[in-house]
Amino acid sequence: MFKKSAFLVLAVALVVSLTGGAALAAWPERPITVVVHFAAGGATDMVARALSAEMQKVLGQPISVVNMPGASGAVATAFVLAKPHDGYTLVGESDNIRMFQVMDLGNFNYKDFHHWIGAMGTLCIAVRPDSPIKDGHDLIKFLKEKGASATVSGSGLGTGWHVGMEMLKAVVGFDYKYVPYSGGHPATVAAIGGEVDIAATGLMEQAEFIRGKKVRPLMNFSDKPVELPGYGPIPPVTDFVPEMKGLVPFGGWWGIAAPKGVPDEVLQKLDEAYKVAVNSEGFKKLCESQVMDWVGYDRAQSEELAAKDTSLVSWILWEVGVAKKNPADLGIPKPEGLSLGK
Repeated sequence: MFKKSAFLVLAVALVVSLTGGAALAAWPERPITVVVHFAAGGATDMVARALSAEMQKVLGQPISVVNMPGASGAVATAFVLAKPHDGYTLVGESDNIRMFQVMDLGNFNYKDFHHWIGAMGTLCIAVRPDSPIKDGHDLIKFLKEKGASATVSGSGLGTGWHVGMEMLKAVVGFDYKYVPYSGGHPATVAAIGGEVDIAATGLMEQAEFIRGKKVRPLMNFSDKPVELPGYGPIPPVTDFVPEMKGLVPFGGWWGIAAPKGVPDEVLQKLDEAYKVAVNSEGFKKLCESQVMDWVGYDRAQSEELAAKDTSLVSWILWEVGVAKKNPADLGIPKPEGLSLGK
């Protein structure tokens, strides 16, 4: 009797194992959805769409891209975390994952996801062509003179573009009003339309507007000029504020993420599809045309960058007085040598 019962248990286990394995092996059996942190047209959206277009060719199922802006990307992130962790709902993510906790936007961070970071880019400060601000020296003078009446658009509170402005503010010493939008693209459009004085967004989000002479770039957040094809060199912030050396280059990164808990077999297929996508000519051409730095980081490299950036950005936000929570209370280590005043 015991032998018969044991045999039945083993048989059932074998059937469950085989059917479960077959189900995973068949993934994906239906369309996949990528939920993007921000509105259409920005860097996060462009990268997510480009990677998705190539990944679906490998996976054999369509990937639909849905924009879900809100709370600087936390709305989309929380939405995906609430879905089954089966690989059918992914995030078109930005570097904003690094600041959700200190900005009190959600009790989740980079550790809750697997990351595939495909591209990086720099912050650029730009104004309308008819602006009296002609270069970086004029910009600093304008910000010092106007103070809180000076308006600067960007893509959400605590985002990389906001952090960059706060770094500049802490180093130079000025006040201003930050006006958050649902993404870098609408934030740039706001400057073009005269809603704000200055746009602090990604160079990749400004590129077409710069070429079309809708905005004039003043500086990029690095320590060397950046060459924009079809326009020319854009000077670094260090040409105008030498004290920023050591804090730049500074910018954002973009890619795809899957919540932890996704089966290993699914992760392997995502690894393979991403590798093909990020190395495709289509994705590399997007990076080149939009002045993004192609990086093509795998999961391990992406997690390392996310951890490092979470530490840096969390503490910058705290030291400039923007963060809602002390990163030390959240167990986030402080980068050695960082000091911006708090």
